[in-house]
Amino acid sequence: MSAKRPGRPAGGAAVAISRDDILDAGLAILRDEGHRGLTMRALSRALGVTPMALYHHVGARDELVGLLAKRVFEGIATPPGGDPAATIAALVTRYAERATAHSELVLTVFRTPSAMDGPLQEITEALRGALADTGLDRQGAEDWLALFVDYAHGFTLSGAADPGTEGEAEAWRSFGANLDRLLAMLKAETGGHDRRLP
Repeated sequence: MSAKRPGRPAGGAAVAISRDDILDAGLAILRDEGHRGLTMRALSRALGVTPMALYHHVGARDELVGLLAKRVFEGIATPPGGDPAATIAALVTRYAERATAHSELVLTVFRTPSAMDGPLQEITEALRGALADTGLDRQGAEDWLALFVDYAHGFTLSGAADPGTEGEAEAWRSFGANLDRLLAMLKAETGGHDRRLP
């Protein structure tokens, strides 16, 4: 947890804010107002400080988006172990779960290329490694990587499984079934190979 430092108030007494306070408020703005609502001015209003007070904690908006992505997506790329198909399924599912809960952050990251560093790059590399372990050549691994990433994003941004929606449970069941179909197609293409084994 980051230490609280006083921020210059928009008016009145100093307000103590921390990086965690800023990230909490940023995620709340994304949830309530969407990706277009996340501005430094809106964030400063929500926290009762001037926009300049935020820069001491999180830098400019692009750095803020990177910090939000780190908070939400960190830890997904931790290898779950098992065969490559199980690793792929875990990575894609864990990413889709968090991305669906924070779909407006995903839209914001799409518009902020620097936010792709850190945990999102780690997820991509872990998925790329698992695909390579199936025995695919480099181009085949890149093609399947694009397919799995697009599948996760399509599901996330469709809104079908948004938390609290009526069809949420059915949407996740369908997500899992279709992911299984993709993995079966991958297995058919690679012969179920695991390059890690002798």
